[in-house]
Amino acid sequence: MGKILQLIKKELLLELRNKYALGSILLFGVSTVFVVFKAFNQFSPMTWNVMFWVLFLFISTNAVLKSFTQEKGSQAIYLYTLLNPYNVIIAKMIYNLFFLLLVGIMIYVLFIYFSFDPVVHLGLFILDIGLVAYGLSVIFSFVSAIAAMENNSSVLMAVLGMPLVLPVLLSGIKISTIALGITVDSEMNTDLLLLFAIDLMLTGVVIILFPVLWKS
Repeated sequence: MGKILQLIKKELLLELRNKYALGSILLFGVSTVFVVFKAFNQFSPMTWNVMFWVLFLFISTNAVLKSFTQEKGSQAIYLYTLLNPYNVIIAKMIYNLFFLLLVGIMIYVLFIYFSFDPVVHLGLFILDIGLVAYGLSVIFSFVSAIAAMENNSSVLMAVLGMPLVLPVLLSGIKISTIALGITVDSEMNTDLLLLFAIDLMLTGVVIILFPVLWKS
């Protein structure tokens, strides 16, 4: 656990060192939300919900794309000789989880600022953001590791990541409709457990496959 925390600290220090990266993500988020709301002018709660998740996915993809791209060549070989692959991928997933959770909350605040707040059950909505962020962090961390080995990382990120993202995103949209009061679902707990189970299954698959990728 100590090594995982050290790796998370390394990721945070690298992020803070490249201040332009955080600034670009913030600027990208603000400008995208602003353009969307100016283009549509008025939003219904359902449209608000769909646009929230579309922008969350779009910004998250760009934010997590660099997970492994900054560790290439000699640096990757150096880390390979020092670190356990399980520690590496777990640290990446945890760091990206908190990063995407902050991105989701940032988008939510921007949506409130530029339009209105349709959320009825705030706790459920934040929990939904956290579960979706968890799933996206697992998927994009692993896909980023694969894409880092190739030149067209953005293309690979889209091709490999989108099919895996759909179950997580669709479950998140369904739960958020309950949080916004658009629909009433008596099986809400089942939906939450299903989304959490998908996240755990993805985590297990990534932890099993990553050491093979790490050695290749």
